[in-house]
Amino acid sequence: MQKTLIRPDRVREILREGFIWLDRRLILKSFPLYLTDAELKLHFFLCLVGDSQGLSYCGWRRICRILRLSEGDLREAIGGLQRQDLIAFRWPLFQVLSLPERPVADRARAARLLAEAR
Repeated sequence: MQKTLIRPDRVREILREGFIWLDRRLILKSFPLYLTDAELKLHFFLCLVGDSQGLSYCGWRRICRILRLSEGDLREAIGGLQRQDLIAFRWPLFQVLSLPERPVADRARAARLLAEAR
């Protein structure tokens, strides 16, 4: 299939100060099947605010407000992303990690998340 721009007047530019790194293997290796909505939102947020090494620090209240999460949901999302080996966290610092080879295979959790999405 030959690709052509739909909106040539709106071609995105990668700006040095606004660059975000999202590894496409996140989708290719089906990581979202093993993540809750809160975990996905938090991972994306941390990718957005992180520096070139994936490091960021942001107050919990601010994260909860921006992502519309309760503090308990944020704690659970942090724990879930740590269990999937996607982030490291040591208060107040977050680090988005390079992707592991594959998601942690919790098939029961993946089945539950898929069922909830339907």
